[in-house]
Amino acid sequence: MYSQSTEPSRLASLPLLDEAAIAALHDPELGGDPEFLTEVVETFLGDTPPRLEALHAAFASGDAETLGRTAHSMKGSSGNFGAMRMQTLCADVERLSRAGELGSLGPLVAQLDVEYRQVADRLQELVDEATGQPAAGRS
Repeated sequence: MYSQSTEPSRLASLPLLDEAAIAALHDPELGGDPEFLTEVVETFLGDTPPRLEALHAAFASGDAETLGRTAHSMKGSSGNFGAMRMQTLCADVERLSRAGELGSLGPLVAQLDVEYRQVADRLQELVDEATGQPAAGRS
């Protein structure tokens, strides 16, 4: 069911967010001010839920091409934040869908929802910290 890279124990060993990737988003030489961080996080948070919906719809309809393309897109965007577990899951969904092995994707697609929620929550915390917003002010 799981590939070696997405075994639950292997995923658990990966960080939710890679600190080096997050540090780069804070680097002033790379445009890393609070506004920049807020902008890229808001883009990710706005773009990813529709992609997850498309992923679920493609999985439900057996559309391997759309499934692979959507997973590839999500792999890239999650990589921008060093969301290594999410990126690994997307890579496996992409690989398996392109190989036509849709029968084994159910747990991976479901796990992507869990990973996205964790990544989204942590990214929002980082934005709140960078902008001086109290954590209680998050929605």
